Amino acid sequence: MLVEVSGKKVKLPDFFIVGAARSGTTSLYVCLKQHPDVFMPNIKEPGFFVFKDIKYVKYFNKKRELKKYFISSIEEYSKLFEKANDFVIGEASPIYLYKSELAVKNMVDIYKEKSSKIKIIMILRNPIERAWSHYLYLKQKGYEYLDYKNAFDEEVIKKRVIEGFLDYDYITPGFYYRQILDFLQVLNKVNVMIILYDDFKKNPVDICKKIFNFLNVCPYTPSICRINASGYFKNRIAKYIYNNLIITDTNFKRKIKSIIPLKMKSKIREFIEDLIFHKTSMPEDLKLKLIEIYREDISKLQDLINKDLSHWLEL
Repeated sequence: MLVEVSGKKVKLPDFFIVGAARSGTTSLYVCLKQHPDVFMPNIKEPGFFVFKDIKYVKYFNKKRELKKYFISSIEEYSKLFEKANDFVIGEASPIYLYKSELAVKNMVDIYKEKSSKIKIIMILRNPIERAWSHYLYLKQKGYEYLDYKNAFDEEVIKKRVIEGFLDYDYITPGFYYRQILDFLQVLNKVNVMIILYDDFKKNPVDICKKIFNFLNVCPYTPSICRINASGYFKNRIAKYIYNNLIITDTNFKRKIKSIIPLKMKSKIREFIEDLIFHKTSMPEDLKLKLIEIYREDISKLQDLINKDLSHWLEL
C-alpha cells in the first residue's frame, strides 16, 4: 500500500509474516512468493520494524559477529518494494513476533491511520518443540557450542541476551500469549490470521489457499518445499557435504538451480537432508522443564485464540 512518510508516498507491505521462528515461516515465505499477484522481496527478514532508526545495535549473529544485514532506515526499506507495481506486498520477519511490542509501535508510527489495514500472518508451533528445533538448528550449523543443559539454563540465556546474542534465546520466542496480544490490542483483529504449524505441515496447500483468500488474491496452488530442516549430522562426511556443497553458493550451483523446476528442487533438497541429518529426540528432562515453563502461557493462549492446545503439554 502507499504510505506517506515525511511528506513522500512510498510503497510498503500490505501484510507481514511475523513468526514464530522455527515454525515454517521460510517455507511459507517461499510459497507466497510464488503467487503471481503477491510481491515478496528477495531479502527475507529485513527486520525494519524492530531495527527502525537504530544506528548501532548490540545484536550479534551465530558466528559472534555484529549483524550487518538488518535494515534500519525507511529509505532503504521502501526500496525493497519499489518494483511491486500493483501486487499485494508482503514481507517475513519472525523477529516481529519475538519483539512484538516494539514492532507494533513502529508499524503504527509509520503507517499511522493506515495501520488498521495491515494484515498479519502468524504461524505457531508447539513452543516446546520450537525451542528444541531452534537449538538443533544452531547446533547443526556449528554455532551452538553448549550442551542442551547449559544452553537451556535460564541464567545462561539471560546473560547471552544481555550480551546481544539474541539468536541463543531459545525460550522467550515461545511465549506467544503476550506477543499475540500486542498485535491484537493495537491492530485490526480481523486482519490477524493465526495458523498452527501442525496444520501447515499436514496440509500446506490448503493452508496456502486460505492465506490467499485472506489476502484477497486469486486462488493459486504453490509448489511446497521444506526449508531449514534441523537435526544432527549423521557423520563427518555428511557435515562436509552440507557445509561445502549444499550451503556454499557457487556460480555452478546457481546455474543448475536456475534450470531445475521449484518442485523438483524441493524434492532434491528433502532427499539430501534426509541422507545428511538424523533427528534427535528431545531429552525427557528438558521436555519436562519446558512443559512447566510454558504451561501457564499455553493455557492463556488457547483461550485467547480459541483453540485447544492441551496436546502441546503432553509428554
